[in-house]
Amino acid sequence: MDRKKRRTLFILFVGVAIGSLLTSNQQPCSAQSSEQRTVDLNNPAVPFSRDDTSLQIRASKIEVNGELLFSVGGYTAGHVIWFYSPSYGRFIFSTKPHPKYEFRLVDVLDEHRIVFESDGKRFEWIFAVPLVENGTISHLWMMHDRHPEPLKDKPNAGGEIGASTHYEYILPSN
Repeated sequence: MDRKKRRTLFILFVGVAIGSLLTSNQQPCSAQSSEQRTVDLNNPAVPFSRDDTSLQIRASKIEVNGELLFSVGGYTAGHVIWFYSPSYGRFIFSTKPHPKYEFRLVDVLDEHRIVFESDGKRFEWIFAVPLVENGTISHLWMMHDRHPEPLKDKPNAGGEIGASTHYEYILPSN
């Protein structure tokens, strides 16, 4: 795959909630930037194809035990989606698990909510529109990354969401 195609494969949306202030920035990220490691998409551990389900995030909020953790507007989509909170770490979701990490099945309710428990707390990621544009989805694979690498130049408060075309962009090297 040539360099230009690799650069356009990955678009990351990051919304950062700081207290009651919410800022959203949609920005293309280059896989070849000096801040990110080089990713070999010719040999990914989980090869996604155009026919695989793409997950979409439009205006979502995360609740823990029924209380709002943070919310983010905007839109992003990819085969792998995630949210991050400094208090809880990063939760990564996809229709295909990564073979080198510990993933478990979680429920998708009414096409609009991902529901799971972690460390005795009930999490709900609630979306304004269905998680998939066409069809239905009732289960996703989830991994809890308790100590993710921080995103460069981002505040370490509130929370963040994102999406990726490949696991290799977001999972730590094994």
